[in-house]
Amino acid sequence: MAARFAATGLAWLITSLRGYRTIRHGEVDAHRRWMLRSYLVTLSPAVFRLFLLVPALMQLASPLVMVPSLLVLSWGLPLLVYESGRSLRNLRTSFARARMV
Repeated sequence: MAARFAATGLAWLITSLRGYRTIRHGEVDAHRRWMLRSYLVTLSPAVFRLFLLVPALMQLASPLVMVPSLLVLSWGLPLLVYESGRSLRNLRTSFARARMV
């Protein structure tokens, strides 16, 4: 379980440092994206607590398996949703540009 907490801390550290690095280089749009990722990881304890309130999740497996899994999902799932949304938006924009040509 300590490895899951370490992974959460590492994810926060990486996203925050990338956000800091991009703003230092004057890349404001990239900074916004990295800081949004950092906020999503920062909110992972709240998301984890929400996951624990869903009784069906804890019945899927023993707590020894579910708690570490939910720790990673508490930041991995929001990041996955964010990145998927960004990809879909970029894909939609590229299709719109292609039609204009």
